[in-house]
Amino acid sequence: MVGAVALLWSFPSLGSALDDAIALVLQFNPVLAAQEASVAETARQRSWSSAATLGWTERGTEYGGVAGPNAGVSVRIPLFDRTNDLKLVQIQSEAARQRDAVLTAFLADVRMLKELAGKTSEADDLRRLHRDRAEYWKQVVKEGRAEQDKLWPEAESWKRAEHTYRQLRANLDTTVETTAQRFGGEEWLRLRDLLVAITS
Repeated sequence: MVGAVALLWSFPSLGSALDDAIALVLQFNPVLAAQEASVAETARQRSWSSAATLGWTERGTEYGGVAGPNAGVSVRIPLFDRTNDLKLVQIQSEAARQRDAVLTAFLADVRMLKELAGKTSEADDLRRLHRDRAEYWKQVVKEGRAEQDKLWPEAESWKRAEHTYRQLRANLDTTVETTAQRFGGEEWLRLRDLLVAITS
């Protein structure tokens, strides 16, 4: 769990939304669900096997006459077979490694989403700034206090900033959804809502 724990330290202030997202991934991720089912099935199997046979014959002897019926019972109980115990330990160890790998990958994606959300927020601030500047110069030109040529560069900067923001916003929304689908299994919509809260 070293990788997952190290990544958790990089999210000091996300609180319950991240906790809920981690719990959801550990419960509903398809890879982990299959692994847990395998562990449960192995645990249900007996750690030893037994067999009993019953034989019955009725035959004569070489000395003549008819002998009475003959019966025999054979029982096999291997008391020291630990094959299934060792198999269970192995599959539990593999399940733990798989949980760590999935959780580490999920937290890495969350960190990437946070970085993308930060860039999107910066682009939003920049486009608002260019919008306000363009609106200001539009009013100045309208009042005749500046030439029309002063407005066009501001309008172009606003247009570029708006385009950049929309691209980043669309990329963030798409990445949130694909991450939720990848890790959330049948509860991916709920995970998507948690990821939106985390990246807001």
